Amino acid sequence: MHCVVEIINRFSSPKDLQEIIYDRTVTGYSYAKTKVYVIEYEGEESLIKKFVEMVFADKVVDNKEYNGKPFYSDAIYIIDVELKPGVLDLEKEYAFRYKDILSNEGLVIKDLKISQRYYLFGKHSERVKEVFIKSGPINSVIHSYKEVRSIRKKKQEAR
Repeated sequence: MHCVVEIINRFSSPKDLQEIIYDRTVTGYSYAKTKVYVIEYEGEESLIKKFVEMVFADKVVDNKEYNGKPFYSDAIYIIDVELKPGVLDLEKEYAFRYKDILSNEGLVIKDLKISQRYYLFGKHSERVKEVFIKSGPINSVIHSYKEVRSIRKKKQEAR
């Protein structure tokens, strides 16, 4: 089976994009960051949710979305950033330490992909996306990224 869960700190709010890019000509934009976990597993859905609660999420401060619906529907871009294959992923190693925690109840974790999801807000512009990719938190040596279509962009294309 397949589970996609997005986790965000419920006390976080969008921040100025200037905090994470190295181009001072792009102003008036903000960003929010979440974690996305794609888990391949065997077992009951309730067990994978229990596993997520135990290993990835803090019950007090985190909100979880299991249906793949983005947390922010007004983002101009949604970009997922993950480590390239072969790069040591300590969070994944940590998670796999706990993969047997519910095995006696029938849960088997087969694969796990972890990414940071960045939501970009502001006036729609290809330039802000290019600047984010070239001078933002993506290190092309160790990261790969993919653009996830945003709700606003889909509405504009539908016209």
